[in-house]
Amino acid sequence: MVVKRSPALLLACLVLAGVALFVRVYGITLRPLWLDEAYSAFAASKDLPYLWEMVPKYETHPPVYYSMLHGWTRIMGDRLIALRSFGVMGGMLAWVAVLFAGLALARLLRLDRGQRIRLLLVALAMAALSPPLVEMSREVRPYPWLILAYGGAIASMLRLADAQSRGRHIGWGGLLPYLASVLALLWLHNLGVIYVLGLTLGGVMALAPWRWSRAEWHKVLLGHVLVVFLWLPGVFILAQQSHDWIAKTWLTFNPARVAATIFDLWAVADAPGLFVAL
Repeated sequence: MVVKRSPALLLACLVLAGVALFVRVYGITLRPLWLDEAYSAFAASKDLPYLWEMVPKYETHPPVYYSMLHGWTRIMGDRLIALRSFGVMGGMLAWVAVLFAGLALARLLRLDRGQRIRLLLVALAMAALSPPLVEMSREVRPYPWLILAYGGAIASMLRLADAQSRGRHIGWGGLLPYLASVLALLWLHNLGVIYVLGLTLGGVMALAPWRWSRAEWHKVLLGHVLVVFLWLPGVFILAQQSHDWIAKTWLTFNPARVAATIFDLWAVADAPGLFVAL
């Protein structure tokens, strides 16, 4: 059962959507493109053969996002407002993905109507105003689309867990949206592998695969084999560039930075700030 429609709830969601859009577009053209954004714009100005033949030879990320941005600029132009509006659109769709994930979580937890409404409004407000989510939506980079794919994967997994808790078997109707989200994560960013690993660990806890029937195992394994097959060109790109990517970029692990990184993710400065945010 979904949350029963009401004028007040609809109005609250529309207000939050308006707030989310406003903070993402206000002053969006006041700053020029910074280095990575300029590279995105440069790549999007090239044709598709260049993006798929040349970009993988020196770029650390797959060419899918640049291909998407290329198609967007063919329609909307390549002015600054057009370039950045692509990220805004991805950020707003990611906000909608939070709505669906919240609905799926509320259903899974068997919350009553009041609890569901509170959960949804808090989740939507946090997604609307989260500084990292807002800032990433304002840039010409793949991150809002990555967040959208991750949010879609979480929503799909929660729906699968809910169906399983109600005695229904895993079917293609619930599995395919999850697999599509996983494939998008892998193709949008090379760090998508880490996100997929996190989803896999979460799926083990949420879906209890030791309880699956043989038919369910067959569907899940076949679906993931299909995802790997469709991602094979990305695997080759990743393998080709892995050494340079680790040796010459920021992708290093420093235990001394773990606490600071957690604070950055929550947009706070220290432990007391993290406590308040939680």
